[in-house]
Amino acid sequence: MDYKSVVFACHSRTPWLVLFQLVLLLLVGLGCVLGASELAFLKEPSDVIAVRDRPLMLDCEVEGEGPITITWRRNGVPIATGTRVTVLANGTLLIRNFSKRRESNETDAGEYECAAQNRYGMLVSRKARVQLACEMPLDSDLRYIAKHQLSKSLN
Repeated sequence: MDYKSVVFACHSRTPWLVLFQLVLLLLVGLGCVLGASELAFLKEPSDVIAVRDRPLMLDCEVEGEGPITITWRRNGVPIATGTRVTVLANGTLLIRNFSKRRESNETDAGEYECAAQNRYGMLVSRKARVQLACEMPLDSDLRYIAKHQLSKSLN
């Protein structure tokens, strides 16, 4: 096939057929880019005050073409999962007993974010601030005063 026959073959097609093929290619291409492959959050983690030694759950639900992998970070560092920390099937992070570890002064408090990834790309959530609730135990004097004031008001 020489150059003249290629030109002739191209010109022998009707302009409408060429235009139809171009539009079809454009629509198929846009469908792949804008279709179900795009990741979108259904639920993102939100700020919360956690109670020591209680379970904590942070939401991260994503829709898009699977398989979708969900990972979590605390203060920018990937979170290792195990018996105490688990990522549920819907992407939610479960910390079975939220804690502040006394020996290393390390805490579960911090900024959490989840990342969803499929073969088309990655989507990172907003940062959720998780704080540890303060417990202020009453000393014996304060307990006595509180008990005394309560008994006075009941009489």
